[in-house]
Amino acid sequence: MSKKKYFIAITGANETGKHEIYFVNDSDEKIMSLEMSSGGFVTYDDDPVTLSSFNKKFGEVEPLGYIHIDSINPMYDLDSVKVYDLKVTTEAKQEIYSFSIGSRIGFMGNKLPIINKWGRRIFLE
Repeated sequence: MSKKKYFIAITGANETGKHEIYFVNDSDEKIMSLEMSSGGFVTYDDDPVTLSSFNKKFGEVEPLGYIHIDSINPMYDLDSVKVYDLKVTTEAKQEIYSFSIGSRIGFMGNKLPIINKWGRRIFLE
């Protein structure tokens, strides 16, 4: 089984109560461009309601580097499902990855490599 090149790191709540979300480049290849779009939905009286969406360009991510992509507040944001699409461009190719965060973030008891913070990983495939 080959090593996953990229993962999402979600840290435990910080002093403001927010969880920080990072994109981590766990490879030896430089990312020339990282772009993200995000949106989602919440249910209200059993009907899905679309959340606002946004797009953001981050630029380069060095090998074994990371970049902060979002923050979530469990008091408000975890009543919904947020969906993220990432476009990762290297010198060799362009890839698109998706992940979502819902009401259950999961166990935060692992020391995450590269960012050196406590949290959990979502591997991008």
